Amino acid sequence: MKQGLKQVQKQSLTLTFSLKNQIKLLALSGEAIRGQLNQLIDQHCLEKDLEKGFQYFKDTILIDRYNRFLIKSEKDLKRDSQIKEEEDLRKILLSQLSLLNLKEYEYLIGEYLIDSIQDDGRLDDIDFNDIKSLVLSTFYINVDKTKIEQILLKIQQLEPIGCGYRTITESLIVQSDHLEISPSEKVQIKDILNSIANGKMDLKSLPPKEKKLIKQLKFNPSYSIGRTDEHYFTPDVIAFRAEDGWKISLNDAFMSKTLIDKIKTSVESSSLEIKRDTESFFKGLERRQKILLLVTKFIVNKQTKFLDGEGSLMPITLREIAQSTNTSESTISRIVTSKYLQLPTRNLSLRDLLEKRVNTRSREDESVSPSQLIELIKNLISEEDKSNPLSDKKITRLLKEKYMISLARRTVNKYRHKANMDSKRERISI
Repeated sequence: MKQGLKQVQKQSLTLTFSLKNQIKLLALSGEAIRGQLNQLIDQHCLEKDLEKGFQYFKDTILIDRYNRFLIKSEKDLKRDSQIKEEEDLRKILLSQLSLLNLKEYEYLIGEYLIDSIQDDGRLDDIDFNDIKSLVLSTFYINVDKTKIEQILLKIQQLEPIGCGYRTITESLIVQSDHLEISPSEKVQIKDILNSIANGKMDLKSLPPKEKKLIKQLKFNPSYSIGRTDEHYFTPDVIAFRAEDGWKISLNDAFMSKTLIDKIKTSVESSSLEIKRDTESFFKGLERRQKILLLVTKFIVNKQTKFLDGEGSLMPITLREIAQSTNTSESTISRIVTSKYLQLPTRNLSLRDLLEKRVNTRSREDESVSPSQLIELIKNLISEEDKSNPLSDKKITRLLKEKYMISLARRTVNKYRHKANMDSKRERISI
């Protein structure tokens, strides 16, 4: 009986420990999640056994390390950064390709390659035999892989330099050729880049001169990730505007089903404890991604007018999100921590889309957020009789009468100051 009781207690402790770890996953950033996946791969997988899709994950980890290297402190990481609106990347590359002195069949190869470049500058998987067949059927010319690689290199040297890469290291090496340094220094920096990619060198151990050179490179050339004036973070969720509203998708291409299945298969021969921990991790990860998507959809839907540039942020409470997604407030608090959303023109923290409600005590009244209250105060003051301006007490009464918003006078005073509006006495127009 005592032995059975001990087993039950041990199982209970194990389940509790697993549950705690799954809860912790909710609050982890995308970078931290990728780091844990990478640990599983290092511990249980042989790189030669992994599918080619592993290269994308490996690159994502490498970019995380480069970005972390560029950030002096967490304060340097801009939570809200603009994305420069430019012409379509493929059009930019094609317009430059047409200016090169290429033969017709070489231009055809170039078109094929550019059409295979993704928006982030990465070259999608291409079939060299398909390109050879296309050239043969169009121009009756046999080309080999070397010729195709030569055309690809020409594309990689177009602006933005480094696009059309298969690995981030390939892009950085191409970019290093365009740095204003000596030939011997270029050879040295390429050796360093390869050593970093192979895990033989740590970014922190680099001499100051090499660090300065690496900071000139762009770790996602189409988005200018490596700029020294603004640091990039990999968004967890992506939002784009469609005709029928905003669409949301997880930015989880780095963890393909093939990669996950490979990790799960690799731990099958491990101990029961390792298998249990791995299973718990993936259950927690699946739950994290599911809740993150639901929460982001709710927030974006609530803030549609703001995202469309037609209004201020609406007040949203954690309780409101929790009720809508059938989760707890503590879960929502964790899931919006350290998560980033990519919009068509900017990246921002998911938490930045949450606006608190100023009038928390009046549940019967209309909810109002700080930004909305500032706009309402500005509007009331802009319409006032300049010879008899509104006092804070009068503004408080008008907010109640016109907008069904109940506030204390001191709250109105506080947000009038935030709106950079002078007091009644200072606004009197003689």
